[in-house]
Amino acid sequence: MGHFRAMIRTLFDLSVYREVAEQRTRRTVGYFALVVLIASLIAATAATLAVHKAIDQHVVPELDKLPVVTIKNHKASANVPQPWVKSFKPDDSNLNSMFVIDTTGKTTGFAANEQGLILTRDAVLIKDAQKYREQTFPLHGVGDMVIDAAYVRSWIGPALKICFASVFAGGLFWYTAAKLFQALLLTLVGLIFASGRRRPLSFGTIYSLSIYALTPAILLDLGQMFVGFHIPALWAIYMLIGAVYTALAVRAIPDHDPALPFENPRPPTGFQPPGVQA
Repeated sequence: MGHFRAMIRTLFDLSVYREVAEQRTRRTVGYFALVVLIASLIAATAATLAVHKAIDQHVVPELDKLPVVTIKNHKASANVPQPWVKSFKPDDSNLNSMFVIDTTGKTTGFAANEQGLILTRDAVLIKDAQKYREQTFPLHGVGDMVIDAAYVRSWIGPALKICFASVFAGGLFWYTAAKLFQALLLTLVGLIFASGRRRPLSFGTIYSLSIYALTPAILLDLGQMFVGFHIPALWAIYMLIGAVYTALAVRAIPDHDPALPFENPRPPTGFQPPGVQA
């Protein structure tokens, strides 16, 4: 059973779970590693495409309108009247996003409802909505340079590569930890549905079944991520799908134990085998 074929079969073919119950642990480990790799690649690709689209829509059209910034001897200057302010539409947190160039000293920080980047004569100030605090990065470690439209364009390609690599690396860690934990939770569901069986299933077997049973939910998550369609309460739907497939996987495993003696069905009342007198 190939891993790619098994990935598709988890959606509609319950017999795949019978094969999983009989296979070696290292095969399950290989399958899980492949799922994590594919998920990380798709997540990194989707994130990079989204950033690329945002750059094309909001950055590229504005490049020729940007001022030319010169950094020399760790001091910044610009070829426009200052303060030069570029504001963006407020986001859901009602914070005004802005990019400011002011080497005159008139702008010293952000207001309470502002976030973004401020370039002063000798430092860069950054404030984001997640941390709600200003961070200052002095220019004393920056060499002489001219930042213009051509310079920014030259960094778009490397920036997209950095975005892909960062999301991919983070995805490997996230998907490994998150999916192993989710599979552990689904194992509890599997143990409930496996109770009362004549042929008991080990914890390791049910855990392997849970890993495969997560695949349909993972594919749904990656699909909506790639097409950019948001599904409300996806985490609840995700776990519900995993729980249903885990229960179906456990039920799909044959319950006959060859070690137990075969039990003939009880004959109907009044029936007497030949040669036996009542």
